[in-house]
Amino acid sequence: MLQGYAFGANSKVNITYLNTTGTNWIPIANLVQADDLGQFNYSLTAPDMKMLVTPAGSVAYVPTPIIFNAKYTAGDGYNATYNENPRGLKRIDTNTAVAPNLYGQWQQI
Repeated sequence: MLQGYAFGANSKVNITYLNTTGTNWIPIANLVQADDLGQFNYSLTAPDMKMLVTPAGSVAYVPTPIIFNAKYTAGDGYNATYNENPRGLKRIDTNTAVAPNLYGQWQQI
């Protein structure tokens, strides 16, 4: 859930996120209504960046940042960053990847 605070009272908010190449803002919702206190709640599923842990073996992973932006029609916008972890396996049979690692997609046990 995205929660917004300190927007204009009863303002309309446009919500976007920055794609992984950092070149385009992707619209999520337009004209979300803030309340009398300038607050809003918006439920969504985070965008799936479809990132994988690619090497075999137990390897450290790097999260992919997703930058969300909420901008109200009469003023400034605000950014918040969410880190999405890549897909990988923590455990295969009796083998557990050492924290904070995951097994990559080419792992064979």
